[in-house]
Amino acid sequence: MSKILFFDIDGTLLDSKGLIPDSARAAMIKARENGHQIVICSGRARFQMTDYILENTDGLIACAGALVEKGGKIIHQEFMPDETVRKIQKVLDEAGGEVAYMCEKTLRFKQSCKDYIYDRYGRLGLDEERLKIVVGDAFITEHPEEFKDYKKVLYYQSNWPVAKVAKALENICDVTATSFERGVDTSGEISVKGINKAYGMQKYIESQGFSVEDTIAFGDGPNDLDMIEFAHIGVVMGNGIDELKAVADMVTTDVDKDGIANAMRKLNLI
Repeated sequence: MSKILFFDIDGTLLDSKGLIPDSARAAMIKARENGHQIVICSGRARFQMTDYILENTDGLIACAGALVEKGGKIIHQEFMPDETVRKIQKVLDEAGGEVAYMCEKTLRFKQSCKDYIYDRYGRLGLDEERLKIVVGDAFITEHPEEFKDYKKVLYYQSNWPVAKVAKALENICDVTATSFERGVDTSGEISVKGINKAYGMQKYIESQGFSVEDTIAFGDGPNDLDMIEFAHIGVVMGNGIDELKAVADMVTTDVDKDGIANAMRKLNLI
């Protein structure tokens, strides 16, 4: 029976060099030949998903569930209510740090936030090309909170731990630690409460006439928790965080040790 396979990007599909291992790419191609759908399910925005990432796929879930596409056509999307954006900005003003607002086509932030991202991630080893993919055609503004097309908010170098930011926004938002850097408690990702990867997966399978029993998800980081728990089979990479492995149905090898291909063989998908 055909399955829908949902893949996180960073640390799951892409290795530390930003590449899809040859074994993973071959496995994805074979799975599609066997009648399964391949769907990207990421916290990234649509503009951060290059053709290199999207080739050999059938659909995508972006902005941690706020945008769902099939074959390049939008199935479903959500926007942050104005009052939610204002509340987030108020809390982050108190918490301190740099803030980036994510929409489908760009990031909007102050110049200081762009400078921070380029400096921080440059020191972590991202080259200019990968940084441009992450930032895109960034829109610099001193008042990013005034726009109305946001799907997600990112913040960096806050004075508050993630748990404190989450507590302050608990009635209207979900807050997770950043998925881009492990063990960092000063940066996080904020989405509308209940709008997450699992939500996007539900919208996708409904549009295709599938059920939860037909789903398999692959992830590695903090914002993959709801996705792994929602899927009928949740597969966590060997390089994944311990909290995610604790709820996984299967733990495979690392992304750069044929983790995707090994799991797909064990699940008889290829």
